[in-house]
Amino acid sequence: MQNQEAKLFIIATPLGHREDITLRALDTLRALRVLFAEDTRETKKLLTLHGIPLSDLRLFSSALHNLDKANEKALEFLRNGQSVGVLCDRGTPGISDPGAELVRQAHSEGFAVIPIPGVSSVTTLISVSGVTQFSFVGFLPHKAKDRQALWERSEKAGLALLFFESPQRVRKTASEIRERFPAGRLFVGREMTKVFEEYRWHALSDLLPEALPEQGEYSLLLDFGAATTAAVEAGDLDSEIASRLSSDKEWAKRLAPLFGLSSQEIYNRLQRAKSERKP
Repeated sequence: MQNQEAKLFIIATPLGHREDITLRALDTLRALRVLFAEDTRETKKLLTLHGIPLSDLRLFSSALHNLDKANEKALEFLRNGQSVGVLCDRGTPGISDPGAELVRQAHSEGFAVIPIPGVSSVTTLISVSGVTQFSFVGFLPHKAKDRQALWERSEKAGLALLFFESPQRVRKTASEIRERFPAGRLFVGREMTKVFEEYRWHALSDLLPEALPEQGEYSLLLDFGAATTAAVEAGDLDSEIASRLSSDKEWAKRLAPLFGLSSQEIYNRLQRAKSERKP
């Protein structure tokens, strides 16, 4: 049974540009008296910037080093009938940032979890990439064998892979990707919504990892390109024959992940091509 009194609010905040916050988020922050933040210093700056007083606010740290204690404290407030807001430094909590475990625990105890949607680095990058179908894995595993397993699964799935990388590791990661997928492409998003923001597609065969600045957070989108196509072509012959005999719509659905397009767009192109070939 759901507790109707206290609610857990998951509040999205700007990645960099201070105006990328919703009116609803500001209203929610003004109304709440208890906030849990990944970095309280960053949250204080945000609140002060938008004229939200700190005097009546109870602000707690909820970072990786104290996450279990912070989650338990947040649940205590909820159990006592006090609504709670959760923020990460930038973007949406729970997207490779603290928040997901508290959300799971709140659901399990019957509390309403309310999203206050806004900016996310995932949707921000996708919106300027031209890709419509992808998988997201957050930060890459640090162990080489775990990364190799991830590359294999992702290439087999045939979807572009979106992930985060730190500026200290981006050159090493780019070198690894270039060596493994020389026919692919990499879309680089750096310092998103900030003064020196950068968005660019790179052919991996031409990419110079050492040219990537070791400053600013990176969001990266890997298009496996011909590597994925080769993997598909090397697959089971019977499945290829079945695909050839399928309807145009089914064929379009199969190709969509390989080219980062919607199945509807591929289907429409096919119909136009058929129409143009008619005498």
